[in-house]
Amino acid sequence: DQTLKFRDGKNTREWVTTYYDEVSKIPSYFSIADWKEAEKLIYDSMVNEINGHFAARGTFDSGMRPKALEIFKTERERVIKAKELGK
Repeated sequence: DQTLKFRDGKNTREWVTTYYDEVSKIPSYFSIADWKEAEKLIYDSMVNEINGHFAARGTFDSGMRPKALEIFKTERERVIKAKELGK
């Protein structure tokens, strides 16, 4: 994460925070199916951005990218589970 910061990138915490912010903007009146569809668009877009940032900084093949994506995916699963439980 320090290398990304030095090269003007985001760290994992910033990606997760951005994800939370964007998902919170999904209208509450959406059905769970519509909510999941909107969330998937946000998630897929952000995964593409993350991969692009690592590629642009020459660190795509580093161990940091898979680790960041794994953490990001875990947080996504937590958000979806909470939404399904109505929390």
